[in-house]
Amino acid sequence: MPAQIVVDNRTGHAIHVPGCGSLFQLALDSNSYHPGPLWPLCLHEFTIAIGKSSYPVTLTASYYGCGGVASIGIPACLPDGQPPPLPAGEYRAVLFQSPHIVSAPAPIPVRVTPRSLHPALLEPKGELIGASTWPIGRGKAAIVAYIA
Repeated sequence: MPAQIVVDNRTGHAIHVPGCGSLFQLALDSNSYHPGPLWPLCLHEFTIAIGKSSYPVTLTASYYGCGGVASIGIPACLPDGQPPPLPAGEYRAVLFQSPHIVSAPAPIPVRVTPRSLHPALLEPKGELIGASTWPIGRGKAAIVAYIA
């Protein structure tokens, strides 16, 4: 599901931070599944301009990785070599960042429902409106983080 991380830089100056590929990732987390984000190993400088900046991310309902056979904590890969979908259930879309730049907004509740073996369907649970989130509708999401 495509999503946007929107950063509102209210510092009065541009912020320069090191990173690789992207500064932000969204991942699904639950009471029993806590993924760690995967960051590429390269280094270049990002500039976060004054005001609002958007960063596209993709939220998937699949495990972050897989192995040839299932082992503790690592599911077996699908026949096409891709990680399997997460089990149906209640999850939270959690913001990860590298390096730490902003205070992370509250996680967004998400329900994963099976569509077929691959891919699973993400259903945002209602509309979330608050200081740190924008309304989300079916198929789109936005998380707002503020730098003061």
